[in-house]
Amino acid sequence: FLVPRAPEEDDRPLCVCVAPDGKSAAVCTDTARIFLLDLSAPGASEQLEPLWVKEAAHEDRIVCCQWLGEDCFATGSEDGFVRKWSTKTRD
Repeated sequence: FLVPRAPEEDDRPLCVCVAPDGKSAAVCTDTARIFLLDLSAPGASEQLEPLWVKEAAHEDRIVCCQWLGEDCFATGSEDGFVRKWSTKTRD
């Protein structure tokens, strides 16, 4: 998976967490975006398309993420906040 970005952006993945069942992954970036990936989709090993993207998930770069259960994960940022995300409600 290559993080999509404009040529002038210096965006890069800083952390990745994989769901306990191995079917999903959250990729968190330097510009505070979260990409949720479906690892179980046919052809996923060749090209991954995000299930959803959360723009401006934090006010600063996301430096850690951890899957908490089947459908939720948490992220931590240099903005000082830890946030919990649901894959079902996409927030």
